[in-house]
Amino acid sequence: MYDSMYEPPPGGGVTPADLAAAIATAEGYTDIQVGAAISTAEGYTDIQIAALNTFTATSSEYLAAGNLVNVEPATNIVRLADWQTVTREAFGFVLAAAVPGGPVTVHYAGVDTALTGLVTGDTYYVGSAGAVTNVAPITSGYGSQQVGYAISTTALVFQPRDMIGII
Repeated sequence: MYDSMYEPPPGGGVTPADLAAAIATAEGYTDIQVGAAISTAEGYTDIQIAALNTFTATSSEYLAAGNLVNVEPATNIVRLADWQTVTREAFGFVLAAAVPGGPVTVHYAGVDTALTGLVTGDTYYVGSAGAVTNVAPITSGYGSQQVGYAISTTALVFQPRDMIGII
């Protein structure tokens, strides 16, 4: 018997590429990246796999790196998330600037590392025009959406909740 956590299976095993292909096929992913780190001291291969969790679309307005964004459902156009409009909840974030009509890569999971001035450990919400705020919105008629927490002064773990209308 072997311990699959610490030893490769008898007779070898699957390659990282084989494993990535199997996961991509089963899950419908097309953007899988695979990296392998070999520990010679332990005698095993530690395979790390991560889906990129991104998609590319067209921006409807100027976007800055770090902005929270919304995707317009009917057209699949990317626009700024905004707490002042309940239908503009944050779907993801961008790590690079974009111009109207240009392509933009939206990250719908992960860490937004293009921010500044965050308070480590604080919970953050959608603010105005794609910004984040650590002050929960309370204005009647607007929306409140928790989007994650700061792990440093420049990085936010993006974990969006549903936008809630404030009465």
